Amino acid sequence: MWLLSKPLTRRAVVAAKFLGHAGGLLIAVVAIPWTVVYGLLGVAAGEPWAFDRTLATAGMLGLFVVFHLALVLALSTLTTGRVAVLTIPLVFIVSADLISAAIPAAFRFLPWSLGRLAGAHLAEGVVVTGWPILVAAAWTIALLGVAMARLNRAEF
Repeated sequence: MWLLSKPLTRRAVVAAKFLGHAGGLLIAVVAIPWTVVYGLLGVAAGEPWAFDRTLATAGMLGLFVVFHLALVLALSTLTTGRVAVLTIPLVFIVSADLISAAIPAAFRFLPWSLGRLAGAHLAEGVVVTGWPILVAAAWTIALLGVAMARLNRAEF
């Protein structure tokens, strides 16, 4: 009832939508599956798996999920079509792998490299480069800014 009686800024609506969805996605897509993965890796190894390595890998994948959420929120404020909001992130995922294969130096600057970076970190315990982490965080902030600015200018 409080939500309906108090005026909210449009930025607050975007922030609430982002935080609400991010919390649910991080629990459902990262925390629960990676708890199971941690247990299975420990069983397969016969001893407890490296908790810090698993936590860092889950953190990278969590950032990957949050980045995509910000991308979808920004796209949903820029277009009215559902098809664009659904297909553009998928096209970016596929094209990022193709771009990284054709231009290996692009791996450092694409947020979609986080998946491969997380896999290498889980398997070998080393982070090849930290650039995808910084780029994904910067893009997440920028995309949230785009969503807030665009929704702030929209007329209802």
